[in-house]
Amino acid sequence: MNDLTKYILFVFAKNDNPKEFTEQIAEELCVISDTPNLNFYFGPESSVFTISTLDSHEDVKDYVDMILDVGDIMYILLPYTSDNLSYGLPKKYPNIFLMMVLMTLCQKNQVVHIQKNLRCEK
Repeated sequence: MNDLTKYILFVFAKNDNPKEFTEQIAEELCVISDTPNLNFYFGPESSVFTISTLDSHEDVKDYVDMILDVGDIMYILLPYTSDNLSYGLPKKYPNIFLMMVLMTLCQKNQVVHIQKNLRCEK
């Protein structure tokens, strides 16, 4: 029984062109996730990707290690289900970046397309 596993990938790195940097990572992630299952958001020093894939956790981990194990890139790869996610937001001046990520993750069986979608060619 093969079901799609959802992941969230947080990437932290300084880069002169964060948009291009994020799009390059997204293109690499197309190898393991089809276009409708790949979304991302980026800021000056961080990017967040949500992907869904049939690949095993070990294969996804190995692939992400391979594409991001360069320079001073830090990252966190987490599998998730929207029904097993908890979070807290400050009441005053909430973090917009975090809110966008959470909106993507917490919609019940829907993807909120706040992020730029990338067309992947297989």
